[in-house]
Amino acid sequence: MSNCEYGKTVWHMAAERSHVEILEKLWGWAKELQLKPGELSNEVLLSKGKLGETVWHMAAERGHVEVLEKLWGWAKELQLKPGELSNEVFLSKGEYGKTVWHMTAERGHVELLEKLWGWAKVLQLKPGELSNEVLLSKGKLGQTVWHMAAERGHVEILEKLWGWAKELQLKSGELINMVFLSKGEYGKTVWHMTAERDHVEVLEKLWGWAK
Repeated sequence: MSNCEYGKTVWHMAAERSHVEILEKLWGWAKELQLKPGELSNEVLLSKGKLGETVWHMAAERGHVEVLEKLWGWAKELQLKPGELSNEVFLSKGEYGKTVWHMTAERGHVELLEKLWGWAKVLQLKPGELSNEVLLSKGKLGQTVWHMAAERGHVEILEKLWGWAKELQLKSGELINMVFLSKGEYGKTVWHMTAERDHVEVLEKLWGWAK
């Protein structure tokens, strides 16, 4: 598959701009060529640009739910195993070490975050795996989904994450370390980021949880 200067394929380009019809055309032609499941997976779902970005990252960062639904359907069609799907969709790191969870939380894409969580549950990931993949995973600068959402003032995203953390029955000590004490870029916690950006509602929410 031909790549452009930035290492992106036509799949990356179409996913980034949410060109669903283009993606469907490309998928149909790929099937016409009778590519094997492994070849389709490598070319479409796993191919990375120079910064490590996959089609999943491109769509997640921009909140393209329909594109991700299409990709997920194709991944299931290829009968990828839960471990493969988890690695491809949820754990793969793009620019600055960000996963789809980081990107979705950073941009405030609530509907997409819920969609990803639902798929993760479908894969029957264990509570520890869900916690590590979603709530604890760090980017290259040490940032978690909590940092991403807090810095941008995304209260609804933080509420979702908190609800899931409680759903996973995490202990108080784990929650404190995960949410309130974890340090991201320049050693900043969610408290630093929220205060710096003047997100009063987020600060009040964090204080309520801390109590």
